[in-house]
Amino acid sequence: GFSNAHDQFTPADTAIVAFAEAMIGNFDWCLKMTRDDAYRCNARHPLWNVLAIVGSDNRARPLIYDFDVAGMVTGRHRWFKDVYYDGFVESRSQPTLEVLGQVQRTRSLFGRADLDAARRHFMEKKSDAYRTLESSNVDAAGKQRIREYLDAFFAAIGSDDAFYRPAVVVEGA
Repeated sequence: GFSNAHDQFTPADTAIVAFAEAMIGNFDWCLKMTRDDAYRCNARHPLWNVLAIVGSDNRARPLIYDFDVAGMVTGRHRWFKDVYYDGFVESRSQPTLEVLGQVQRTRSLFGRADLDAARRHFMEKKSDAYRTLESSNVDAAGKQRIREYLDAFFAAIGSDDAFYRPAVVVEGA
Protein backbone atom coordinates (compact mmCIF):
# COMPACT_ATOMS: atom_id res chain seq x y z
CA GLY A 1 0.00 0.00 0.00
CA PHE A 2 0.86 3.64 -0.23
CA SER A 3 2.73 5.14 2.73
CA ASN A 4 3.83 8.68 1.83
CA ALA A 5 5.01 10.81 -1.08
CA HIS A 6 8.57 11.21 0.22
CA ASP A 7 9.15 7.45 0.16
CA GLN A 8 7.21 6.59 -2.99
CA PHE A 9 7.19 9.54 -5.42
CA THR A 10 9.93 11.76 -6.76
CA PRO A 11 9.97 15.30 -5.35
CA ALA A 12 9.37 16.56 -8.91
CA ASP A 13 6.20 14.49 -9.31
CA THR A 14 4.91 15.50 -5.89
CA ALA A 15 5.58 19.19 -6.54
CA ILE A 16 3.67 18.97 -9.83
CA VAL A 17 0.66 17.62 -7.91
CA ALA A 18 0.77 20.44 -5.36
CA PHE A 19 1.10 23.12 -8.04
CA ALA A 20 -1.64 21.60 -10.23
CA GLU A 21 -4.10 21.46 -7.33
CA ALA A 22 -3.29 25.09 -6.51
CA MET A 23 -3.80 26.14 -10.13
CA ILE A 24 -7.33 24.78 -10.25
CA GLY A 25 -8.26 25.95 -6.75
CA ASN A 26 -8.83 22.42 -5.48
CA PHE A 27 -8.79 21.79 -1.75
CA ASP A 28 -10.50 18.40 -1.89
CA TRP A 29 -7.31 16.39 -1.98
CA CYS A 30 -4.65 15.12 0.34
CA LEU A 31 -1.29 13.49 -0.06
CA LYS A 32 0.65 12.37 2.99
CA MET A 33 4.00 14.00 2.26
CA THR A 34 6.22 12.29 4.85
CA ARG A 35 5.85 9.60 7.53
CA ASP A 36 5.17 12.25 10.17
CA ASP A 37 2.92 14.47 8.04
CA ALA A 38 -0.47 15.00 9.69
CA TYR A 39 -1.67 17.90 7.49
CA ARG A 40 -5.14 16.73 6.34
CA CYS A 41 -3.92 13.12 5.88
CA ASN A 42 -3.07 10.28 8.20
CA ALA A 43 -1.62 6.77 8.05
CA ARG A 44 -5.06 5.27 7.49
CA HIS A 45 -5.85 7.66 4.60
CA PRO A 46 -2.53 8.77 3.07
CA LEU A 47 -4.22 9.67 -0.24
CA TRP A 48 -7.42 11.53 -1.01
CA ASN A 49 -8.37 12.20 -4.64
CA VAL A 50 -4.83 11.26 -5.62
CA LEU A 51 -3.87 7.82 -6.90
CA ALA A 52 -0.48 6.15 -6.76
CA ILE A 53 -0.07 4.49 -10.17
CA VAL A 54 2.78 2.01 -10.58
CA GLY A 55 4.17 1.84 -14.10
CA SER A 56 5.90 -0.99 -15.92
CA ASP A 57 9.17 0.43 -14.57
CA ASN A 58 7.89 -0.22 -11.00
CA ARG A 59 7.99 3.51 -10.29
CA ALA A 60 4.99 5.00 -8.50
CA ARG A 61 3.57 8.22 -9.90
CA PRO A 62 0.75 10.39 -8.56
CA LEU A 63 -2.44 10.94 -10.55
CA ILE A 64 -4.90 13.59 -9.41
CA TYR A 65 -8.64 13.23 -9.99
CA ASP A 66 -12.09 14.34 -8.77
CA PHE A 67 -12.26 18.08 -9.40
CA ASP A 68 -15.98 18.56 -8.77
CA VAL A 69 -15.45 21.06 -5.94
CA ALA A 70 -12.34 22.77 -7.34
CA GLY A 71 -12.65 26.54 -7.50
CA MET A 72 -12.43 26.49 -11.30
CA VAL A 73 -15.55 24.32 -11.30
CA THR A 74 -17.65 25.70 -8.44
CA GLY A 75 -16.63 29.35 -8.64
CA ARG A 76 -16.46 29.75 -4.90
CA HIS A 77 -15.96 27.88 -1.66
CA ARG A 78 -18.55 28.39 1.10
CA TRP A 79 -15.87 27.98 3.78
CA PHE A 80 -13.65 30.70 2.30
CA LYS A 81 -14.29 33.36 4.96
CA ASP A 82 -13.58 30.83 7.72
CA VAL A 83 -10.09 30.15 6.35
CA TYR A 84 -8.87 33.23 4.47
CA TYR A 85 -8.80 36.95 5.12
CA ASP A 86 -9.71 38.56 1.81
CA GLY A 87 -7.89 41.77 2.71
CA PHE A 88 -4.57 39.96 2.35
CA VAL A 89 -4.54 40.93 -1.32
CA GLU A 90 -5.62 44.31 -2.62
CA SER A 91 -8.01 42.82 -5.18
CA ARG A 92 -9.82 40.82 -2.46
CA SER A 93 -10.05 38.08 -5.08
CA GLN A 94 -10.99 34.69 -3.68
CA PRO A 95 -9.28 32.80 -6.54
CA THR A 96 -6.08 34.78 -5.95
CA LEU A 97 -6.07 33.97 -2.23
CA GLU A 98 -6.95 30.30 -2.75
CA VAL A 99 -4.19 29.85 -5.32
CA LEU A 100 -1.68 31.87 -3.33
CA GLY A 101 -2.36 29.92 -0.13
CA GLN A 102 -1.67 26.59 -1.79
CA VAL A 103 1.24 27.84 -3.89
CA GLN A 104 2.94 29.32 -0.84
CA ARG A 105 2.46 26.10 1.15
CA THR A 106 4.73 24.36 -1.37
CA ARG A 107 7.61 26.40 0.03
CA SER A 108 7.39 24.41 3.27
CA LEU A 109 7.36 21.09 1.41
CA PHE A 110 10.09 21.27 -1.23
CA GLY A 111 13.59 22.61 -1.74
CA ARG A 112 14.23 25.56 -3.99
CA ALA A 113 15.51 23.48 -6.92
CA ASP A 114 12.31 21.39 -6.96
CA LEU A 115 10.13 24.48 -6.55
CA ASP A 116 11.87 26.29 -9.38
CA ALA A 117 11.66 23.22 -11.62
CA ALA A 118 7.92 22.92 -10.98
CA ARG A 119 7.45 26.63 -11.65
CA ARG A 120 9.34 26.32 -14.95
CA HIS A 121 7.28 23.25 -15.87
CA PHE A 122 4.02 25.18 -15.50
CA MET A 123 5.31 28.42 -17.02
CA GLU A 124 6.34 26.47 -20.13
CA LYS A 125 2.71 25.33 -20.44
CA LYS A 126 1.11 28.71 -19.74
CA SER A 127 0.21 29.54 -23.34
CA ASP A 128 -1.16 26.01 -23.83
CA ALA A 129 -3.40 26.41 -20.78
CA TYR A 130 -4.92 29.66 -22.06
CA ARG A 131 -5.20 28.34 -25.62
CA THR A 132 -7.02 25.22 -24.36
CA LEU A 133 -9.38 27.36 -22.30
CA GLU A 134 -10.20 29.65 -25.23
CA SER A 135 -10.86 26.73 -27.58
CA SER A 136 -13.06 24.88 -25.06
CA ASN A 137 -16.84 24.78 -25.20
CA VAL A 138 -17.14 26.23 -21.67
CA ASP A 139 -19.60 29.14 -21.47
CA ALA A 140 -18.38 32.72 -21.11
CA ALA A 141 -18.94 32.88 -17.34
CA GLY A 142 -17.08 29.59 -16.84
CA LYS A 143 -14.19 30.75 -19.00
CA GLN A 144 -13.94 33.94 -16.98
CA ARG A 145 -13.86 31.99 -13.70
CA ILE A 146 -11.22 29.58 -14.99
CA ARG A 147 -9.17 32.50 -16.35
CA GLU A 148 -9.20 34.08 -12.87
CA TYR A 149 -7.59 30.95 -11.43
CA LEU A 150 -5.07 30.71 -14.26
CA ASP A 151 -4.21 34.41 -13.95
CA ALA A 152 -3.75 34.09 -10.19
CA PHE A 153 -1.66 30.94 -10.53
CA PHE A 154 0.71 32.22 -13.19
CA ALA A 155 1.09 35.55 -11.36
CA ALA A 156 1.95 33.69 -8.14
CA ILE A 157 4.64 31.52 -9.73
CA GLY A 158 5.82 33.69 -12.64
CA SER A 159 8.69 35.49 -10.96
CA ASP A 160 11.00 34.98 -8.02
CA ASP A 161 9.66 38.19 -6.44
CA ALA A 162 6.09 36.92 -6.61
CA PHE A 163 6.82 33.37 -5.56
CA TYR A 164 9.45 34.02 -2.89
CA ARG A 165 7.47 36.85 -1.33
CA PRO A 166 7.92 37.51 2.38
CA ALA A 167 6.15 34.90 4.47
CA VAL A 168 4.97 34.81 8.06
CA VAL A 169 6.94 32.08 9.79
CA VAL A 170 6.06 32.75 13.43
CA GLU A 171 3.00 31.05 14.86
CA GLY A 172 0.31 33.48 15.90
CA ALA A 173 1.67 36.38 13.85
